[in-house]
Amino acid sequence: MRSNSLVSKMISLGQRLALTTLPLVFLYSCTQNFNPDSTGYTGAIGEKLTGSSALSDSSGQADRTQMVFFDKTVRRIHHFDLTTMKMIKSLTVDNPDAQHSVIFDQNLGLIVDFSVGHLTLFDRDGVPTKNPVQFAGKPTSAAYRASTGTLVVYDDLSNVAIFKFDANGRIAQKWMGGSLLDSSSGATIECGDLNNNDELILALSDGKLAVVDLAQTLATETWAFRTVATGL
Repeated sequence: MRSNSLVSKMISLGQRLALTTLPLVFLYSCTQNFNPDSTGYTGAIGEKLTGSSALSDSSGQADRTQMVFFDKTVRRIHHFDLTTMKMIKSLTVDNPDAQHSVIFDQNLGLIVDFSVGHLTLFDRDGVPTKNPVQFAGKPTSAAYRASTGTLVVYDDLSNVAIFKFDANGRIAQKWMGGSLLDSSSGATIECGDLNNNDELILALSDGKLAVVDLAQTLATETWAFRTVATGL
């Protein structure tokens, strides 16, 4: 009996430690946008979108032999082969005079182009899908996992767009959700990030964590999640 009691206590301790360390999954997303010189705090999911960027590392592919960047001189997106040092293609963008940020997945051939209030997805063949969902606000941050082909985009009104892509970088599923996961609690999204299990981990305004099942959420087109009380 004492042995069983000891095992139970060890399991309980392990569960508490897991819940304590779980916030580290998205701690960077929750803190990177705090500006002490501004009027407050702006949350994010994944990484903040900031102006024109070279190659985004959001895809997590360390062995890439290609790169994509927005050329601020000619106002186009260029796709290069780093082995041959030749251009694969050059893409025309909407809002060429605006600032642009790029996410690239070499395996899927997917290029995601963000500009002010706009989102364009280019598939493997360079075919664009413009504004596949309608944002109420301005996209400000995004999280992407190449291993699952999952993209989550967050706007400044706390709306969340979720995308799943097929092997050619085309949209397989999509859904736009609001910041309120559960009307009964009234808790809204503060910040979050994707994990490697294709789950979206969110910090809520009531101090709890929400672990979102993305597959079920896309299938039912409603938030499917469980909450975890952190005590933080």
